[in-house]
Amino acid sequence: MGQTQMAPVKFKQEYSTRDIRADYGYLIDIDGNSGYPVLQVHYTQNFYGPLAFRAGAQMTPGSGVQQLGLPIALAYRPGIRSWGTSIAWAAEQSVYDSVWRGAYGNPESIGGSILTNFLLALFRRTEYFVGLTPAFSMEGYFAATADVGFVLSIPIWRLGLNITPAYHHVLTPGYFNSSDNAGSIFTITAGISFLFY
Repeated sequence: MGQTQMAPVKFKQEYSTRDIRADYGYLIDIDGNSGYPVLQVHYTQNFYGPLAFRAGAQMTPGSGVQQLGLPIALAYRPGIRSWGTSIAWAAEQSVYDSVWRGAYGNPESIGGSILTNFLLALFRRTEYFVGLTPAFSMEGYFAATADVGFVLSIPIWRLGLNITPAYHHVLTPGYFNSSDNAGSIFTITAGISFLFY
């Protein structure tokens, strides 16, 4: 009897992805007007379908806040949409916007709406995350934040161009070297990721 050969298992981009990401941006105290540069490196690993675990390091080398954070998070990554799906979504949204704006007397904004939809279609990969960031300053104090945010990514083969806005609720006093609780922090970063298959 002949031996049956099994077809090789093909990797699906939707699941089991791992990536490492480096981002640079700004950390902003929402209650004040302080802004500090922030550098982040994250490693993300899917562990069950679209669910992933991410961990990394975050440095804030600014003159007001010099600290090292160790963010950990649980992420939901629904996968990488195909170009066809992205373009179909953009076309559908554009038709809807055109009909809606045209019917309600705002036709001059239709062109901008169509352009926006097609630019958003470039971001074919999304990630939503929630987590914690314990942080340690050069002055020796400890701080922690609860984090929620999302990642928009333009995948190009094994590389991804990313934008990551996130909200951070400060859980400890003294985040900005004061005895007061900073309350809320917002970060916006952009960077590049490398996908491992």
